[in-house]
Amino acid sequence: MADGHGSASCFRSSAGSKFAVKVAEECLKEFAGAVLADEETERRFYEEIFSGKRERQTILRQLTDKILARWYEEVMHDVANAPLPAEIVGEQEKLHVYGTTLIAGLMLPSCLILLQQGDGRCDVIHEDGSIAQPIAWDERCQANITTSLCDADAAVSFRASALDLREDRVTACFMYTDGVEDSYRDTYDDLGGSHCVMGGVHTFSRYLAGRVVSRGDEGLAEFLSEFSAKGSGDDISVAGIIDVEAVGKFTARFARDVRVYALEEELLTLEGEKLSKERKHKALADRLSEAEEHLQEAAPLWEEAVSVRMDENEIARRLARISALAEVLEGSPEHGQVIAEKDRLAGMLEVVRRRREGLGEAKAEWLKASQEKIRAGHEFSEYDSGYRELDARIRDLREEISDLRGGRDNDD
Repeated sequence: MADGHGSASCFRSSAGSKFAVKVAEECLKEFAGAVLADEETERRFYEEIFSGKRERQTILRQLTDKILARWYEEVMHDVANAPLPAEIVGEQEKLHVYGTTLIAGLMLPSCLILLQQGDGRCDVIHEDGSIAQPIAWDERCQANITTSLCDADAAVSFRASALDLREDRVTACFMYTDGVEDSYRDTYDDLGGSHCVMGGVHTFSRYLAGRVVSRGDEGLAEFLSEFSAKGSGDDISVAGIIDVEAVGKFTARFARDVRVYALEEELLTLEGEKLSKERKHKALADRLSEAEEHLQEAAPLWEEAVSVRMDENEIARRLARISALAEVLEGSPEHGQVIAEKDRLAGMLEVVRRRREGLGEAKAEWLKASQEKIRAGHEFSEYDSGYRELDARIRDLREEISDLRGGRDNDD
């Protein structure tokens, strides 16, 4: 599988990627043919490639050098047939126009050979269902920067791996262009749970394995396009080898793992959302608490003002009655006593009125505090409702994740 570079200067990268796939397939088939020529040759090959690191590196370097040389030949042949602009003169400049990555795999009866130049990822699923990436990563491949077949040091920067299938059987091997890993936010961040580095890519491998077991390659092209649109937006290519029967026993577990990953994705999003809302939630709660305290502070004065007003009204009514009585009893022996009572009530009314005037702002303050409590209560209640729903969903997600993990543990 090859992924041509999107740079404007690599304007023939589409042809470059096709050449890479063509020559890699040819070289791997020739290599396999030589290894499997007879039982003795095959036995000696396994003995040599797994005898030590130096021997393994030598064999794999010879293979990658052959692929690279043939890619150069294809590119130069294409340049001869379709000349490049006159300003592109150097050999390295011409190769750059065809720049591409390459990931290739060859599964022999007892050996899996994996080769890579540039970005993209290769996942292998082992016999126990575990997933790993056996090809060493090139730290120069970051963001939109990648090593390439067109690089001057391409021969030495090829990465290769050989797995001994006699010791550890591989049930599936998937190769992805970089659009897959770029679709997952955990590719470069350890976020906890199963969201470790490459957690997303491994989850994609689990999903893809289950999909192939259940549906084969039906609708795979459409699925990859949809996945790309929802994820990185980059073109996505997938190649692989899968033992459907062997992987089939893991499909239930893989389905749970995929579900757990999706739930953890949602959980991480909601926890982040909750964290961003906590400050406002607390501020609204504090505001409501302050409004309630203010209302409590204003209540006694307001209650006193109401009481004074009632006293004023009662004294005014009594004063009105005694004044009317004084007019009726004018000239009688009781008149003086009535006048004295009238004067007493008038004095009391004056005192109460002065007190009421002193409490004149209490009503306004109480009304203001009451209105503020109503507003603060409404705003907090509305925000708190969503906050509680969010918190409840987080608890549900954690519970479901725990249950699913429990099911996985029981399987194991």
